[in-house]
Amino acid sequence: MTRKISLSIITCWLMCLLLSLFAGCSALAANDLQTGDLGDGFTWEYNPGTNTLTISGEGVMPDFDWDRFNAGEYWHSTSVIGSGSSQEYLYHYVNDFDTLIIDDGVTEISSMLRTVNTTCETMVIGEDLSSDNGLGGLVTEQFVVDENNDYFTLYDDALYSQNGTKLVSCPMNKTSIEFKSGITEIGVRAFDQSKIYGTLVIPWGVEALGEQ
Repeated sequence: MTRKISLSIITCWLMCLLLSLFAGCSALAANDLQTGDLGDGFTWEYNPGTNTLTISGEGVMPDFDWDRFNAGEYWHSTSVIGSGSSQEYLYHYVNDFDTLIIDDGVTEISSMLRTVNTTCETMVIGEDLSSDNGLGGLVTEQFVVDENNDYFTLYDDALYSQNGTKLVSCPMNKTSIEFKSGITEIGVRAFDQSKIYGTLVIPWGVEALGEQ
């Protein structure tokens, strides 16, 4: 009987310890969050733990402030060299994300994301994004489109305009593609850094090819 009670006490103690450690880790992860101001009411949040960048705001995302960008005021990783009083912090701009979230309210992202060679495995598109500016050549694996978004749709994992007539972007790591019926336009950078090798047949009916 005493042994059973002791085991129960030890089990409870271990569970409490694990919960405390988990809570501590969650708090540390939360404290690691980076946030900043993009101007015009737009903000960014970078979570190094999940390698996720979230862009929030209303309307059109402003272009980067290059002075602030060069000063390391945007999302970054940090490394420390030296020790004691001789420690130095080095900031490295992060441009390769697991997830890039475009929050509800954002109607257009800045093409500057592409200018600084940003890529992400997954892009989550909020319900209000209505411009395809800057969307080509960003995503390696997949798009996720809010069910309430009236401007974009997915077909064979590629991003199209809602009516299906324009191919906006094909994820870079796709090795083949089935075009949506009725396509008339292929957008800017739709196949940028594509892994589709060999022959790519552009369907009948396509009247416009975007640059690059």
